Order: sequence, then C-alpha cells, then structure tokens
Amino acid sequence: MTKYELVIVLPGNLEKDNSDKLSQKIKKTVATAGATIVKETDWGVKHLAYPVKHETNGHYFIWDIEIATNAIRELRRLLNFETELLRYLLLKVDEK
Repeated sequence: MTKYELVIVLPGNLEKDNSDKLSQKIKKTVATAGATIVKETDWGVKHLAYPVKHETNGHYFIWDIEIATNAIRELRRLLNFETELLRYLLLKVDEK
C-alpha cells in the first residue's frame, strides 16, 4: 500500500449536516476504490481564489490514505462522478 494525501473541497454554503453526509458519501467512495483513510483533518470553510461551479467558499478536508498503486485510476474515476464535489487533489506522499 502506498501513502497518498487526498484534499477534497466541498461547497462552503452547505449546512453542517449536509456537509457531513457528503463527506461520509465520499469516504464510502474512497473505501470502494480499496483505500483506507489513516488520518482526517478538517480545515473548515475558506474563501476560494476564484469561483468554482458558482461557489465562492469551499469546505476543505485533508485525508491521509493508503491505497494500492493500481487502484489510483479507479479512485480518480469514482471521484470524478461525485457531482457535488467541487475539487479534489491526490498527492503521493514521499516515504523516507
């Protein structure tokens, strides 16, 4: 298993309940792809530098995940289907 950092940005105007539900839905998507979430960090709502899907604020989450290298393509494919997700960034963590 390789370590990655997954940053997701949800719409910032969502109520707390809706934001939690969407976050749980994306966690299930990540698990479906074969990844395990090791650490979760909630950065909260931040102002976006430019509008994304007509949203000016985004709720940021950073998850440290472990996933097999051959499952990355499937994870990205599944995340692209999440229409409520504003943006995501998947970075490989350098292991030393």
